[in-house]
Amino acid sequence: MGTGMRVRKLRELTWIEIREVLNNGIERAIIPIGTIEAHGTHLPLGTDLMTAESIAEKLNAMLLPTIF
Repeated sequence: MGTGMRVRKLRELTWIEIREVLNNGIERAIIPIGTIEAHGTHLPLGTDLMTAESIAEKLNAMLLPTIF
């Protein structure tokens, strides 16, 4: 991630912290979307979910809960 950016996961913040984040320039929210499915014997069922979350975390945005 770039300098000064950090992940802002909605599920890990209090309402006071969310208010502070919104008042300090966060203008977008990301809803990661993925599936739960088999990817062979070498990967977990949530690979698509984890990939979507990983990509979303690289953006300067509030990360909302993942939809699957």
